[in-house]
Amino acid sequence: SNFVAKLRALSETKKKIIFNEEKNIDLKNIKLKTEEILGKKEKLKEIIEKNKDANKIYEKKKEVLIKLKIEISNLEEKIEEKNKSIHDALKYDNCPTCLQEISKEHKTNLHVKIKAENEKLHLLKKELEEKLENTQNTIQLHKNNAEILEKSNKTLIELETNLNNLKELEENEKIKIITLEK
Repeated sequence: SNFVAKLRALSETKKKIIFNEEKNIDLKNIKLKTEEILGKKEKLKEIIEKNKDANKIYEKKKEVLIKLKIEISNLEEKIEEKNKSIHDALKYDNCPTCLQEISKEHKTNLHVKIKAENEKLHLLKKELEEKLENTQNTIQLHKNNAEILEKSNKTLIELETNLNNLKELEENEKIKIITLEK
């Protein structure tokens, strides 16, 4: 009977040891998972910091884009006016205002002058169109960064929740171990 009691006590001690080992493994897993989440959290914070101004830049670039489109539109109107001026200058033999004859030399000079102005306008338009394209590309980049920022913030919140859940689980496991040891 004494032997049976000792056997039962030994069996209970063995069960407690096995249980404690299992709980220690659970605690180790919780700690590993916590460290993993903390690592992800730090990486996300770096991403968020890197992209924090993406929305502001995105909005500013959209304003630049609108201004460029307006400038290009204005240039197109000027080019159209110049083309009409060339056409009108060559169309009339007499000045519509003072009715004096317009010499061929004057028409040629006017044509050359307006054509040179038109070429400058076309070059300026081409530069603006290149700026427009670059701005559109930059806008897309910052839009993507803004989306990354939003996703990163959501993921960070999820990680914080997971981290809090793991801390709570760890505390519960420690309480169980302490309770069982008593």
